[in-house]
Amino acid sequence: MTVGVSAPTVTISASPTSVAYNGSSTLTWSSTNATSCTASGDWSGAKAISGTQSTGALTASKTYTLTCTGPGGISAPASATVIVGAQPPIVSIFASPSSIDYNQNSIITWESTYATSCTATGDWSGAKAIGGPHSQSTGNLTSSKTYVLTCTGAGGNTSNSTTVTVGAPVMFGTLIPESNSCVIASGNNSCNINFSWSITNPEGATTAITANEMTDVNLSGSSGNQSLPVPYLSSPRIFYLYNNAKSLVPTSESPNGSGVTVTSDCVSGTSWNGSICIVFSPTATLTASPRTIVIGSSSVLTWSSTNTTSCTGTGFDTGGATSDNATVSPLSTTTYSIVCTGPGGQAIDQATVTVTTADNVPIFKED
Repeated sequence: MTVGVSAPTVTISASPTSVAYNGSSTLTWSSTNATSCTASGDWSGAKAISGTQSTGALTASKTYTLTCTGPGGISAPASATVIVGAQPPIVSIFASPSSIDYNQNSIITWESTYATSCTATGDWSGAKAIGGPHSQSTGNLTSSKTYVLTCTGAGGNTSNSTTVTVGAPVMFGTLIPESNSCVIASGNNSCNINFSWSITNPEGATTAITANEMTDVNLSGSSGNQSLPVPYLSSPRIFYLYNNAKSLVPTSESPNGSGVTVTSDCVSGTSWNGSICIVFSPTATLTASPRTIVIGSSSVLTWSSTNTTSCTGTGFDTGGATSDNATVSPLSTTTYSIVCTGPGGQAIDQATVTVTTADNVPIFKED
């Protein structure tokens, strides 16, 4: 040691000396009779003979040592220790899926470390398991919900949250006919079918029933009954229930909202004339084959009719049939007649079977 030259000294301090997990402290040092200083312990490298320096974020306790050198030799080491608190809990929480349709559910999953207890707040509540991962269903939701989880440990409290976004209510409707067909009365061109309808969660203000070749029928309220015309058509009429320009699913028969199909026809005994259902006049035809027979032989009477419901024969039995044939064996020339009846009245026709002798002489019934 050089006589008359003082040995170097160094002091170092930390402020604060205790920090929370991931916190920082400031080191301050100074020296005398020193020309250089060197760090050791939990820091390193050459340091100025005086100064300050942040520790940076700390996750464990650290000790910072400084030794300085000068003409008088080497100083005794000086140290400062920064005590770091316990790590706070780590909390993760998420919802899957995070966006759902109205009245559907999501699964909340959470996990924690460095925690001794966890508590749910927000749109759920109560104590929750630590560690994990753990899962819980939200149940069916009709509005968006936020789930908050706060976990406590030696390092304090940590909170995290997740939100489930719920879509708008799903619009749904039904359209149900009392019958899938109706009968058009004579003189008319359509018949009516009563429909019951309902709508849930409408998106627009106007609900309407529409069909091919029909003016829309606007409805009010959320349900009701509506009598709708079904004209005589070559193809069925399809009815739709609409709201906000969307066709709604009306019945189990129409799972894609493709409409309700109904049909119509003219009442029995009438036919479509292009404008209305009308009663057509009946027709009847009676023929004999052969028309001339030798006594002891037979002839076949054949009849047919249109727009009739029954036929009655004179001199032979029709059994009420509107078309058929019957065998007759008259002993003399006979005129047969048929009367066919329908909604439009009666039609009459005749056929004569001429009976001759073997030498072709006609035989007539004596008066």
